[in-house]
Amino acid sequence: MQEVDARFNETLRRYGDRLSEEQRNRIRRVLADNQSMLAAIRDFPLDNGDAPATALKLRIEKFRYGRIMADHE
Repeated sequence: MQEVDARFNETLRRYGDRLSEEQRNRIRRVLADNQSMLAAIRDFPLDNGDAPATALKLRIEKFRYGRIMADHE
């Protein structure tokens, strides 16, 4: 929880004088929730040279005769 505390303290340093007690409590809860969600991602073994799991493939489509046509049609 050190990261949550560090992020929370930084948020208080920047915006603390403008935050209500309810907002402060909510920020801490959101930070803790985000930390737990990120734990699985951070635990996944990954090296700098690893290729991405998926690649973005763009499809160019044309609109013809009231319907979308793929480029090869």
